Amino acid sequence: MYKPLSIILPKTVVVFTVLVFFCSAIAADENELVDSTFEAISMIDENIQGFSDAQSYYAEGMRLLENNQLEPALEKFNKAVEINNGYIDAWNAKANVLVQLNRPEEALKNYDRALAIDPKSTKALYNKAVTLLHLNRIDQAYSTLDRVLEIEPLYEDAWIAKGVILERTSKLEPAFDAYSKATQINSHNTLALNKKGVVLIQLEKYEEANSIFDAVLELDNANHLAWYNKGIALEKQSLFEQAIEPYIQSVELNPQFFDGWYHLGLAYYNTGMPDKALSALERALELEPQSVYAHFYRGNCLTDVERPEDALAVFQQVVTMEPRFVPGWYSLARVCDQLYLYEDALYASTRAVELQPQFAEAWSNRAVILANLNRFPEAVESASRAVSIRPQKAMLWYNRACVFAMNNNLDDALSDLKKAFELDSSYKEIAVDERVFEPLQKNSDFQKLVQ
Repeated sequence: MYKPLSIILPKTVVVFTVLVFFCSAIAADENELVDSTFEAISMIDENIQGFSDAQSYYAEGMRLLENNQLEPALEKFNKAVEINNGYIDAWNAKANVLVQLNRPEEALKNYDRALAIDPKSTKALYNKAVTLLHLNRIDQAYSTLDRVLEIEPLYEDAWIAKGVILERTSKLEPAFDAYSKATQINSHNTLALNKKGVVLIQLEKYEEANSIFDAVLELDNANHLAWYNKGIALEKQSLFEQAIEPYIQSVELNPQFFDGWYHLGLAYYNTGMPDKALSALERALELEPQSVYAHFYRGNCLTDVERPEDALAVFQQVVTMEPRFVPGWYSLARVCDQLYLYEDALYASTRAVELQPQFAEAWSNRAVILANLNRFPEAVESASRAVSIRPQKAMLWYNRACVFAMNNNLDDALSDLKKAFELDSSYKEIAVDERVFEPLQKNSDFQKLVQ
């Protein structure tokens, strides 16, 4: 009994049966029909073999990709699309490898090849959107994600990527809504939950944020990002001591996590544990040696543990790495002053106020340094600049009083001390032991002020 070729041939080649019928229609006799039929079948066999080869190359490429052998994987995917230029998965895989090889522009062209085959391929559209986002082509990425969600509204990763764009452009409430869409689709999506919590931190809704991080940890107690984010929420509320344990958990779960070590160092530093802070910051710097902020806080810790020479070397490194980093210049000035390197201190403090003219503390520090150099008119001018910027800061009045006292201008020194004590009475105890106020120790007005 005659069976149509569509029944006896594999489904992948049904399309080629039209060749058989075409040959049948034009055959002049039975022999021609047989010859034409076998010729058509031969063509089909060649195509079957071609598709099989393309699939083999694709499979080999995927195996290589799993082992992070990117260039060899790319070669296999190239072979696959050479054999079958309609192989959408191979085009998509090739593009993904190009992204990993930091060749995003080429990747985009390959995603477009995939989309030319199937304009509704959400996988290719999503990957293209992520690549556009990586290139900071925000508008194109956003519109591409909208296209993904138009085709497949339950594509949770697309909702997350959309949230990332909205968050990056400071549209926090819409970003939260986008992440919420992802968690509505999959309530166990810990990435989306973490991102919702991070947005809440930015909205200063710390308790709500921590409740989300707790929910993540109920799902996955080994989620180092949830522990880290929980620490950040506490740190933002200046609850540094409470933040220590979450940060410890984050780095125990992921010892290569720079941010966890860095913020653990900050938490220790801000709770008066500079030795532990040093240890955490040094671990952070092993992971990211070029972190200016980690070096900076390490320098502050070294200052606190009375290692000024080491701190000096660190702050010099900081301002070399980032010449416009104002806190680095300010701290360098302070440690130079501590080491009696007054000219170096003056240079650093001047650099700080040049970069940030409204930095009152830097002007005040500069004033004390100038006084140590016996350059009193400049010192008074600098100290006065400081109090004019922040008149409610007791330290600035106190420092100007020191400058006046060093120049033996005792009346003005008393006047500024009175103002400092009104703003912060704790300076009374400091003033009693301050060497520059020794000429005032027997002064009745001074005695009344410090009582």
